[in-house]
Amino acid sequence: MEKNSEDPIKNENKDCPFVFSNFKKWLNNQSEEKENKKPYVGLNVEPKISESKLLNKIEPVIGDLADLSEEFSNYGGTISEIDGHQFLIETDHGSFFINRIYVKKSI
Repeated sequence: MEKNSEDPIKNENKDCPFVFSNFKKWLNNQSEEKENKKPYVGLNVEPKISESKLLNKIEPVIGDLADLSEEFSNYGGTISEIDGHQFLIETDHGSFFINRIYVKKSI
């Protein structure tokens, strides 16, 4: 049996788009993104939905549901914490949790 001087594994990898150094860079970037998990904290936001729908979507932490809904609809609020898909929004009348899909960045 004849020995091939070329390594078959090296020959197979010539066409492979995977480059270990690129993978390492990508992996490091993923770690940095996880560490910087709070890019939205401090951001001013406003609701994407009407005030009447807000009454069913917000979970008050401090304050009255109606007051929080009205103030957030009229003046917006500030994201103070992120818990999964929930934002903790602070307003002058208190704070509440709301799913992130119901808010947008204030203009």
